Order: sequence, then structure tokens, then C-alpha cells
Amino acid sequence: GEVYYISLNNFLWYYDEASGLYGKLCGKPECTHDTENCNAFIRMKFNGDGVQIYENKLYYGDGQGGLYCAGLDGNGEELVTALWTGNGSNFKWMIHRGYLYQTGNYYVVENGQDKLNLKIARKSLKKDAVDEVLIEIPDMRALDNWLIQDNKLFLDVSYGAWGKREFYMYDLEKGELTKLIDEKFNGYIADYLVDEEGITFLGRTWDQHYIFRYDFAEKTEEEWFRVKTELDTNSRLSSDGKYVIIYDTENIKKDGKDVLCGKVYEVHNDKTPVGAYEIEIEEKTGDVEGLGSDEKGFYLRRNYLGGDGMNRDIWRISYDGETQCLIKTESFYKLN
Repeated sequence: GEVYYISLNNFLWYYDEASGLYGKLCGKPECTHDTENCNAFIRMKFNGDGVQIYENKLYYGDGQGGLYCAGLDGNGEELVTALWTGNGSNFKWMIHRGYLYQTGNYYVVENGQDKLNLKIARKSLKKDAVDEVLIEIPDMRALDNWLIQDNKLFLDVSYGAWGKREFYMYDLEKGELTKLIDEKFNGYIADYLVDEEGITFLGRTWDQHYIFRYDFAEKTEEEWFRVKTELDTNSRLSSDGKYVIIYDTENIKKDGKDVLCGKVYEVHNDKTPVGAYEIEIEEKTGDVEGLGSDEKGFYLRRNYLGGDGMNRDIWRISYDGETQCLIKTESFYKLN
């Protein structure tokens, strides 16, 4: 069955869908699971360091410049290597085919002027490995999203005022950087999918969501989908590229109740949704973000304050609009 992992309040949690079991990811029976000695404690000071599963190990940053790994049961933690910190911002990392890829914006001084340059590098996961710089893009570029697929690195880069974007493809074998799209987007890229023939982009403005297709061979773009929406919505593509979900990011009042609403469309049909949902929730301030999808549907996470701290509930929205709450983290605190 599926096992889901979530980082929450400096601990790593698991949820086994088949058994319905959940808890902190620690295999020590004598552990109280509430101190730094717990295997599930990952020292994360902010979520930007992230968690990734690679070759049956969990990799995670500690928020202080260290990349660690452990077994899927939380045992055997060890320091892998150092992550970027220091004179910069917007640091991100991911692991792909034995390499640690890192990106960030670094401040440099050129001709007496301060500049913020985007840099991407990689290094082997072996100890004492050094960075190999792959890409440097000058002049206030910020990497909003990135994806490695096979031997291609895809970069969604923003710069300047709202709506100015570039989209690049970097060939990891040839070392070639190609700008595919320049200043195309009015707003930002909510999601994108890459296949052998091209890229399906999901764009978002303050009041619209739209989908267009970029063809690698023809170097052309074709719009597939556009809907006008209210404020405080976001959207994601399904992993197979067939569906798009447009969901509320904040709860609204409806018939005296607090609800989260959304609709699911086919990517070639922006007229009639194939599914719609309303989730009744407690009146607590929070927000909703998309986590991804699989053959069962989309996954959304609601973040809100309550109980002993930050809570994160995970919902699955099937493609016909049926909803299921997989994890309700307020109950997690009772396990301590």
C-alpha cells in the first residue's frame, strides 16, 4: 500500500493508507517521541529544506546547512554533506541519479553595483565531493520551480516586475542551456508537465487559470484551456496530464458554514467540470496548497493553527470530485 510522509513541527510523520496507521517515524520502542533523541526529529527550522526519498532512504535538510539521510523507518541517521548557506537566498536542493543539485541566488558586486545572480550546481553524494557549477544567470533572476526529468533540467525563472518570466531547458549530457519561452506569462506558472514531445503549462493570473502546450519540434504554442475564477484560488495538473484542479486556498462562508471548494476539469474542456467538491471545515485561519497527484486523484494540504501548533491535514480529491481526508494532524499530538 501507499505510505505518505509529512514534516511537522520538527518531526517526520508517516501515514500507511492500507492499515490506517500513522505516527512519528521512529522505530525505537522505548522512545517517547518528544525529544531531539527521537529518530523522527529532523531539526528542520523551516520547511524549505524539504524531504526526499531516494534509493530507499530519506534525505532531509536540518535548516542549518546539513543534508542528512536515514532509513525509511527513521533509523541509521547520518550526515551526507553540506548544503548551501551564507551570502544568498532562495536555496533549494534535490537528488537525481547519484547527484545533489543545488540552486540559489548569490549577491555579487559588478562595477560598483549590487547584483543577484542565479546559480545551479551539482556534486556527487560521495563524501568530500565538490560542486560543479552548471548554470549562472545574471541580473535578479529567481528560480521559482525546477524539474529534472531523464537528462534534462527545466527551470521556471522570474525576474523584474510581476509577470516577467523565462523558461529554460538544460541538457545535462551536452551542457547546453536553451531558453524555450521568454516573457510569455502574465502571472506565474502554477504547474507544468514534460514529455517527449513537449511541455504542458498551467499558468495563473490574478483572476484566470489557463493551459497551453509547447511543442519541442515545432517550437510553437497552442492554448488548450482558460477559465475565469475568483481570487484566492490555485491550480494543479494531474500527473498524467489529463485533468486540472482549481481549488480555494482559503475557506469561505457558505450557508453559515466554513467550506473549501474546488472543481476538476479535463484539460481540453474548460466549459464543464467533471467533478466539484465542498469540504466543511472548522473555522480556523489557514491556507491550502497542492501536493501532487496519482491515479487516485489530487492531494491537497491545509495548513492551519490549532491545538499545540501548526496542523496539516491531507485531503485526496478524486477526479470525479469525491473527497477523503487521509491525515488529520490535530490527532497526532495525542500520540506524544
